[in-house]
Amino acid sequence: MTEKHAGPDPTELSRWRPLRLLQNAMDDDIARVYAEAGVPGLKPSWVMELLRLHFRGPMTITELAASVQRTHSALSQKVAAMRAAGWVRTAEGPDARSKRVMLTPKAGRIIARLAAEWRAR
Repeated sequence: MTEKHAGPDPTELSRWRPLRLLQNAMDDDIARVYAEAGVPGLKPSWVMELLRLHFRGPMTITELAASVQRTHSALSQKVAAMRAAGWVRTAEGPDARSKRVMLTPKAGRIIARLAAEWRAR
C-alpha cells in the first residue's frame, strides 16, 4: 500500500542542488584537464589536502582533518585512497595510534600546477 503525501517532492525543491551540480561539473572539468595534462588519477577533491601538506609539511591524519575542517574518519578514508593512488605516503605518528601523512615525489612534481589551478578557480 502506497501512502499519498501532500505537496511536491521535496527532493525537487533543494536550494543547494544547483550549487552541488555546478560543483560536480567543475570537478569533472578539472579532472579532465588533469588527465589531458598527463596527471591521470588525480581527484579534484584531493587537491586541498595535497596543497595543505605541501605548504605546512607532514601532518597526522587528525591534524590534517582539523586543518581542512573534515572529520578524522573522512580524512582517514581520503588518505587511504590518495596513498593507493600514489599521491601520499604514511608513516608512524608520534604515538602508536596515529599516522603522519606526507607527499610522495609524484605529488611533489605536480604541486606547482595544483597551486596555480587552485588560485585560478
